[in-house]
Amino acid sequence: MRLIDADNFSKVFNSKIFNKLQNEYLNSTADDKTKDVADFVTAEIMTDFNDLIDNAPTIVAYTEEQIKELVELNRKLSGVRPQGEWIPVSERLPTEDNDYIVTYIFSGEKEVGKSWFNTKYGFIYEKVIAWQPLPEPYKKGGTE
Repeated sequence: MRLIDADNFSKVFNSKIFNKLQNEYLNSTADDKTKDVADFVTAEIMTDFNDLIDNAPTIVAYTEEQIKELVELNRKLSGVRPQGEWIPVSERLPTEDNDYIVTYIFSGEKEVGKSWFNTKYGFIYEKVIAWQPLPEPYKKGGTE
């Protein structure tokens, strides 16, 4: 994937592609002028458009791996986690009063359960070490 200069692309597009489209329209018959703009796109215009994209100056080019790294970095910086990923309480606590899935220590063992969290008092369970939001309830076929 690459990032191109949209302003430069727009200028070149308007001077080359748009003008050709406009000429096709102006040279058409009165009946043709009721057609959709896509009907005026000729093979030559499509070739010019594809060449314009291919030859647009690249500002930044990213590999697929770099894109994945950027998405992961953005996710970490924004605090958004994929569904089902644990959030350590040392990192942050929930910001809303609600039920959450928690990992907690009970009799020296890690346990998983559901616990209410109150922004004033914290979790009901003691020794909660990580939490995550509850998943959405099951919906048959995505409609119920």
